Amino acid sequence: MRRFLIGFLVAVLVSAVWYFFVVGPINERKEIAQTDLETAQTEEFTLRTTLSRLKKIEENQLEYATAIGQLETAIPSTPRLAELIDDLSFLADENGVALSSLAFSTPNLLQDTEIFGVGVSMSINGQFFEILGFLYGTAELERVMTIESLSLSPSSDEAGFHTMSASLTGTVYTTSDIAASIDLTDLLPPAEETEPPVEDAPLDGGGDATDDTTTTTTAGA
Repeated sequence: MRRFLIGFLVAVLVSAVWYFFVVGPINERKEIAQTDLETAQTEEFTLRTTLSRLKKIEENQLEYATAIGQLETAIPSTPRLAELIDDLSFLADENGVALSSLAFSTPNLLQDTEIFGVGVSMSINGQFFEILGFLYGTAELERVMTIESLSLSPSSDEAGFHTMSASLTGTVYTTSDIAASIDLTDLLPPAEETEPPVEDAPLDGGGDATDDTTTTTTAGA
């Protein structure tokens, strides 16, 4: 009986030693390996998803570039008022109206946005439907432009034909306040300067008389 108990105790001791020093570490390493496998699978899924998105971006990069270009044209990063003047002048010529005046205000940051609004005021003359065509044309510009007010008044041209004068105000937009103001005269070719004629100073008669010199001062010289 004693031998049986001693043998049983030895078997239990050997089993405990086997579990703690062999089976336990194996199970622990197995759990670590399983955790690493799950982490690697998660990372693989994330990488595959990212790769799929990058491939889709690469396939559509032309469309993205086009959209970015359209946005830059619609709401440019600088006011680009000279280009806007060209567009409005072309639109006026295309519809047969006369663009008699055009002015801009200093860009103002719009509330709760990062976009600046540039006020536009202009006056045009022409027939009713010509003016209407000009207004429709402003809505078709690649540059975003909103019209806030419009007033019409009858007038007549030099030949006596009845026409209309339109005064309107609107806003164009930019993401920067660079070139906050613009002088429209800077966009016109410089006027040619003409020198005033030089008049000869009259001389007093007499051989021994001293010559008088007249100096003409030009204002601003």
